Amino acid sequence: MIKKWVEYLKNNPKGYWFKRKLYGWGWVPAKRQGWIVLAVFIAVLIGNGIFLGSKSEPASADLALFFAVIAASVAILFSICWKKGERPCWQWGVPCEGANCDPRSFFIGRAIVIISIAALALAWLALEKLLF
Repeated sequence: MIKKWVEYLKNNPKGYWFKRKLYGWGWVPAKRQGWIVLAVFIAVLIGNGIFLGSKSEPASADLALFFAVIAASVAILFSICWKKGERPCWQWGVPCEGANCDPRSFFIGRAIVIISIAALALAWLALEKLLF
């Protein structure tokens, strides 16, 4: 299984930074640049958490900044993956030779983004009710 995954990542004639995930919808880093982008994303999220954790009594502006940084980081990561990676599609396992994506995968991807935004909005509303 791991051998097939490594072969899949190495089969990258177009030089994508991110390749499609083997299972599900999304991307995995395939080149050094993709790993650097992912490391910077994780560092920003950790720094953001440390910033908020350093506040003994975070103000609403601090919380707004915290969630804004998370939303912006995810949007930037998504756009980099979209521009520098294969078009994601829903797949389960190593794709067959010449296999194309399911056309519904575009809509699945959009639905994932919309659900993620809705979840962030609901989390924000719940946090506002708890704090204010």
